[in-house]
Amino acid sequence: MVEKKILNRLGFNLTVPTPFHFLARYLKAAGADKQCELLAHFLTELALPEYATLKHSGSLLSAAAVYTSLKTLGRNPFPPALEHYAGVTEAQIRPVAQQLVQLHKRAPEASLQAVNKKYSIAKFLEVAKLPPALSLLEGPSSSVGSTK
Repeated sequence: MVEKKILNRLGFNLTVPTPFHFLARYLKAAGADKQCELLAHFLTELALPEYATLKHSGSLLSAAAVYTSLKTLGRNPFPPALEHYAGVTEAQIRPVAQQLVQLHKRAPEASLQAVNKKYSIAKFLEVAKLPPALSLLEGPSSSVGSTK
């Protein structure tokens, strides 16, 4: 309790970084447009209530959301600037991206529908209705199981 008083007295404001802190930085590094930004937010919001994604750091989850968004939109999923600012390799991102694709694939039938409904309206460019990047489920690390 004394530590809190000292930090308050010194004017320090400590908070826990969420995936959204990293997401803004990585989206800028990737040169993302509005559609890519909204899709990355959609994927991140899908992942937050999922137990299987809790093991990933906020920065890795955010990098995977940008990677998956870019891949879904048919763009280079791992531009050099994203690699630089995220500080991870594509091999580290890919398993998390595969989990996000699984969540995206199951979103229309998921028991929790708030996020899917939110991103299915025109205000959010209906990004929830985009087809998931199923190509990420093929190849290396494709043995990722269901993230239910």
